[in-house]
Amino acid sequence: MSFSLSLALTVILIPLVIRYRIIDKPNYRSIHTRETPKAGGIAILLGLLGGLFISGQGTALLALALLMVGATTLGLLDDLKNLSPNAKLIAQFALALLTTAGGYQFVLFGNLLDTAITVIWIVGLMNAFNLIDGMDGLAGGVAGIATLIFFALGVPSLETIALPLLGSILGFLIYNFRPAKIFMGDTGSMLLGYLLAVMGILVQRSAESPWVGGAVTLLILSYPLFDIALSIIRRKVNHRPIFAPDRSHSYNLLMDQMGMGYLSTVFTVYGVTACGGLLGFLTYTRQSLALAAISLIVVIATMITFVARYHLLAVSRYEKR
Repeated sequence: MSFSLSLALTVILIPLVIRYRIIDKPNYRSIHTRETPKAGGIAILLGLLGGLFISGQGTALLALALLMVGATTLGLLDDLKNLSPNAKLIAQFALALLTTAGGYQFVLFGNLLDTAITVIWIVGLMNAFNLIDGMDGLAGGVAGIATLIFFALGVPSLETIALPLLGSILGFLIYNFRPAKIFMGDTGSMLLGYLLAVMGILVQRSAESPWVGGAVTLLILSYPLFDIALSIIRRKVNHRPIFAPDRSHSYNLLMDQMGMGYLSTVFTVYGVTACGGLLGFLTYTRQSLALAAISLIVVIATMITFVARYHLLAVSRYEKR
């Protein structure tokens, strides 16, 4: 149901956002070359909410539904008004604190440190998905793969939301895959980052060991976490503001330095996401702390190899002077 709703709503949304000039204009960092309507995350949200309420799950998840609306509204305001980084951060921290107050919180140490980790986690994922939303179908596909893995874990509290979310993402992707007729915008990337952060919390809480659960969450979402960590380190080393945009994300480098085409780049990222997800799935089903540690070491070693190979900490020729 959420697939059909999202698909239909995307079709309706495209002419509306064009009419109101909610448009993404290409710049020196862009891979796309023409003006494209954005704010497609509205269709993802409405498709998801429609699927939840039609299936009778909406009332039970009312608090989370309101928080989803909050995340989407923040993204929409950014698409419309181009909010300052500080304004976005303040709003994201407020949303994350409300989420912990609603009971969605990591359980690791049994004190306020859990709240702090949860808030940083939610804010980090919201920004991570914003950063990887730079190619047609990339962020949506990564979110879809991660959502599928979360659903496959068989956690009841996850299944309720993961299946309708997956359907809503897929419905939107039909018009977001190259050549994209519409972008999700910050409206969609903040929503997806927020929801996947919450699903990661639910996985961590459901595991027999909180540390195994935490490792599973990190593995499933390893690609967006890698890209945001890389962005922060690269900008700090190059003495640039953390929020300064550039064209040196991992997917940019696959295209610009390896010479990959669009499809090769997107499916490489999908493959990396799926591999991390598979390691997370195996770790969760085995509930093995040793496997969790080995899997994390493999993922981290792979990331370090990528960084070393492409000298990502050097000043990139693509960065704006």
